[in-house]
Amino acid sequence: MLQENNFEQKFKVINIIYLALGAGMLLSLVMFVFMIESGVAQVVDESIADILKIVVVVIAISGYGAGKFLYGMNAKKSKVETNVITKLNNYQTACLIVWAMLEGPGLFACIAYFMTGDKLFLAFFSMIFMGYVLSKPSVSKFQQDF
Repeated sequence: MLQENNFEQKFKVINIIYLALGAGMLLSLVMFVFMIESGVAQVVDESIADILKIVVVVIAISGYGAGKFLYGMNAKKSKVETNVITKLNNYQTACLIVWAMLEGPGLFACIAYFMTGDKLFLAFFSMIFMGYVLSKPSVSKFQQDF
């Protein structure tokens, strides 16, 4: 009973972290869009938009790939573990790595939009955020992977 209660508590913490990171990315996006669209802030340099388009895509693909690779490594390491709480700690670590690897490129896309005013960066952010949404923690993923 105690271990089941601890499991539920740990999983709540994982979900709270997930929601907080997602809310932070969305709030950053809303703030940058508001500042550019309302004229509170001015575009810094439109000429670097072409370079930043390549950089954002490369960072996003690299972050996604690295996150999935590291998630798989943690899952593989955790398969031999017998303690459920230790497995859950490994799952939390793996999730945090994946989310960080997506949050960085997402925020970079927001900053690129803020610097250039090019709305294509909002589309990049949307794709990155969809990857984040699809990485939502669940008990079934935990049971399947760990």
